[in-house]
Amino acid sequence: MNKSLPIFYAEINSDDEGIFAISLVDYPATQRNFVCFNEDKEVQLFAIQNEEERVVSGVVMTANTPIYRRDKKGFEYYIVYKPETIKLMAEKLLKDNAQNQVDLMHNGNVIGSVNLVELFIKDSSKGINPSYMEDVPDGSLMATYKVRDEEIWKAIKSGELNGFSLAGLFSIEKEDSEEKDLQEILSQLKKLRKIK
Repeated sequence: MNKSLPIFYAEINSDDEGIFAISLVDYPATQRNFVCFNEDKEVQLFAIQNEEERVVSGVVMTANTPIYRRDKKGFEYYIVYKPETIKLMAEKLLKDNAQNQVDLMHNGNVIGSVNLVELFIKDSSKGINPSYMEDVPDGSLMATYKVRDEEIWKAIKSGELNGFSLAGLFSIEKEDSEEKDLQEILSQLKKLRKIK
């Protein structure tokens, strides 16, 4: 993590803010790839044992984890989604019926053959802690989608598509440098580096 870059927090402050769509992408900003399952629900990392299942799970947004961003003008920064913002994102996604607004690489063309099976927020205190993503921080938004499109399924199997990325509109607030928050963010960044 480049400590000289500013840290901003994503917020939802109005009705027009939140997630509009979920994209299947080659390189997810969360640095978390899909997990695919066979029919017994055993984790199959980068291998599919049951062609009929066609289910992928992954992280939509990781809580308290700095995500590097660079805008069109070249301004570099980190964006962080707090658990309370992620909860609002999930609630609004479902309220707006946007859970099946899925496209490829943020192209804006909704795919009707990729549909939500489950959406949940990881919460170890409530026992919501999937074994396939134990190292993901509590408060992270997770999703499972059924893929009925043959070409998209081939792209997932081949590694062309590796994870989820959200499309949305958020307010941002500059990090207030509270030591506790900053230490948690730095800890999550170290974990991501170990995964690579």
